[in-house]
Amino acid sequence: MFENLNNSKKIKVITYVCLAFISLFIVASFGQYYQMKLNFQNPLIPEYLVKMATNPYLEKGIIMILGVIGVFGLLNFKKNFYALLIAIGIVLFYVFSKHYIGGWHTQI
Repeated sequence: MFENLNNSKKIKVITYVCLAFISLFIVASFGQYYQMKLNFQNPLIPEYLVKMATNPYLEKGIIMILGVIGVFGLLNFKKNFYALLIAIGIVLFYVFSKHYIGGWHTQI
């Protein structure tokens, strides 16, 4: 069963489409990071608040880059079905992850 899925051209095409979306998500995440960092360049705003506001975008982008490296590694070893599952997982991670300030993990 998995041999048929690994050799399926549809699985490979869907994986590459997901990778295209993920690359756009990575660019958007780092773009949001730099935009927030530029907006908070004010001597009156403490540096720890700037980091607290911008670090989630940076961490999100790094996690997605590591996921893409894993997907390419699985594609290299001809594990197309597992690469598709991880690519869909990365897309879902981007869609459902939230960025907010003032949760239980932050102390102001």
